[in-house]
Amino acid sequence: DKGIPELLKTFSKIKKQNIKLLIAGNCGDEESKELLEYYSKKDKRIIFKEGFIEDNKIQNYMNSSDIVIFPFRKITTSGSVILASSFGKPIIYPNIGGLKELPKNIGFPYNPQDKQGLFNSMTKSIQNQNKLKEYSKNSLDYAKKLSWKNISKNTLRIYKKLVEKKENVK
Repeated sequence: DKGIPELLKTFSKIKKQNIKLLIAGNCGDEESKELLEYYSKKDKRIIFKEGFIEDNKIQNYMNSSDIVIFPFRKITTSGSVILASSFGKPIIYPNIGGLKELPKNIGFPYNPQDKQGLFNSMTKSIQNQNKLKEYSKNSLDYAKKLSWKNISKNTLRIYKKLVEKKENVK
């Protein structure tokens, strides 16, 4: 569950006028699409771009963002979080599933059980604009560590340690 209804309701509670919420991509169901259309008409700060985004167009959305929000209610892992990090974007994310393993210095995690969690993280990101540059760098550094080259090096290192342990046991 991507948590779009919660995101829309929460963003609407933030009264700061010089911010925008951009939601882009295919909408999974008609109810969510109607909700997105309703909120984007009601609040001009909310921009809804419905439809498939081609790979070569993703950069346009990422590069126009100061921060990327992932209001998931259920998740095990997320390629979209890694994608945002690969663009050096700080993130707002729930502290659930595999996202619990993310470094805390790449954004603003929140407890999804806390009814004010998402609101508090969004507010904190607005109040701490000075942190965004640092979190951007940290986010990009994190994504670089996840390269196939680094993953293969770490896997090889682990296998070597296991082989050494097995040889020492004999």
